[in-house]
Amino acid sequence: MRFPAAATALLSLLAPAIQDKESATYRILVADKEIGTELVEIERGAGRILVRSTVKLRQETKEGVVERIHRSELEADARTLVPIRYVVRGRGPGGDSEFVFDFDRAKIRLTGTVAGKPAAPQEARRTETAILFDTVSVGQAVALLKALRPEAGAKRKLRATIPANLSEGDLRIEDRGDANLVGAGRVEPVRAYLITLDPVGLAAYVDKEGRLLLVRNPFTNTRVVLDGFQEFGVGRRASPQVPAGAEEIALRVTSGNLELAGSLVQPKAPAKRGPAVLILGGPGPVDRDGNTSDLRFDLYRTIAYALAEAGFAVLRYDKRGVGRSGGDLSVATLNDLVGDAEAALGALAKSASVDPEALSIVGHSEGGVIGGILATREPKLKGLALLASPAQPLDDLLLRQYRESARTRGVAPEDIEREAEARRRHFAQIKAAKEDWLEIGGAKVFVGWLREHFNHDAVGTLKRAKAAVIVAQGNRDRVVFPDNADLTERALKEAAHPRFEMMKFEKLDHLFVESEEGAIARLADERPVDRGFVEYLVDALKRHGKK
Repeated sequence: MRFPAAATALLSLLAPAIQDKESATYRILVADKEIGTELVEIERGAGRILVRSTVKLRQETKEGVVERIHRSELEADARTLVPIRYVVRGRGPGGDSEFVFDFDRAKIRLTGTVAGKPAAPQEARRTETAILFDTVSVGQAVALLKALRPEAGAKRKLRATIPANLSEGDLRIEDRGDANLVGAGRVEPVRAYLITLDPVGLAAYVDKEGRLLLVRNPFTNTRVVLDGFQEFGVGRRASPQVPAGAEEIALRVTSGNLELAGSLVQPKAPAKRGPAVLILGGPGPVDRDGNTSDLRFDLYRTIAYALAEAGFAVLRYDKRGVGRSGGDLSVATLNDLVGDAEAALGALAKSASVDPEALSIVGHSEGGVIGGILATREPKLKGLALLASPAQPLDDLLLRQYRESARTRGVAPEDIEREAEARRRHFAQIKAAKEDWLEIGGAKVFVGWLREHFNHDAVGTLKRAKAAVIVAQGNRDRVVFPDNADLTERALKEAAHPRFEMMKFEKLDHLFVESEEGAIARLADERPVDRGFVEYLVDALKRHGKK
């Protein structure tokens, strides 16, 4: 059909005002437990895009369930996503809040109210072409991947404003190729993208219709899933298999009134009792293989099977409240986790294939801290391998992580110091707490795990250990920084420890996989564990862990 010229001209004038609307509901899950929902509504017209998000969260506290609502509205250029205005409204136990971000070519102006009282206005410099990216809202990831995703196999770098602290950083979008989401009896083909804005790394999956089906933040063990796709997970490479000549059996560990689920891999029909290793995992909801519900590197599984090939029996277990273990990790203290590890070591020593005089521990990250405590209680322990294990107290380490991340994003030094001081005061309050629960933001929050870590002297404890100490550290680790290994070495030399060795791996990160820059954000990009590291660890334990 042909339109008269006058009608065509009229349509062209009206076109910018025609609205394009879409909406979707997402489920928010942490460690596979649904904690809330997000409604995303997007409108396009007149060269603008409007992204509305309504996040409803449920938080379990000592007093019961607390509900929080976070609403945001971003108005931006539809083609470039350069922001014009951003409004955030919140409702929670502490009252209502509203913050308005106004953007001009060189500045951001922030005004707002908290619990009915005006907040101090703020102003910051900005890059004229910077977009805005608030990781609180998956709606902005939807808009980002529709407007600015790279071509197949390509990468794209953008300057981005982070509203939480009015800072800027380099946001990278990388096309990771085709992938599959698997669940509900079917396979859903998708395109995978990696979005990084240090320290945040998001893996995003878009279907052939352009719908964002899943966003994963492995560092916080969070998934945001399009409603109807809750059962879907990412199809992944095959996990390592039990080596020939070894067998794997289930082993239950009793710790107090809890049962922990573990796996014991050991040589088949050994001629005599042999050496054994207990693997202790890092912080958070980590299972026996070194994975979370949304992050799979198989670090502990890889180590266990390599040691089994070398003649060791190896026990690894799901932390309390994770996998098939009982309990609740969210209210576990450091002392609770030490008790679990002590029970696991005792169960390993009683196994029929194990020589109780030839026990060693491999501790990764927090597991190294726990292993150091056990080494002071078990004088017969042969070896203690510390993998990316912190020497700094946790409060110092968290502040350092923030500083490094902020510097990488180009935050002004005075802004870094202001935020670091606020965090330091908050940490000091937790450190001085007399109980495991502390009132924060109008609600009782569990701080027992943080409090005990903040007050623990890891290297001071390690000085009292009698076992041989093996330190392995990746030089691109941005979770536990490489000089933590140097602090451990110095402490052991001061204590005149007779058996100690250290190896640093130039290109490896916190999970002992090769990394371009080692940023925390790269955890979303799953890669295989480095074979050279595994071979070193096995050889070191053969030197120190056998009678």
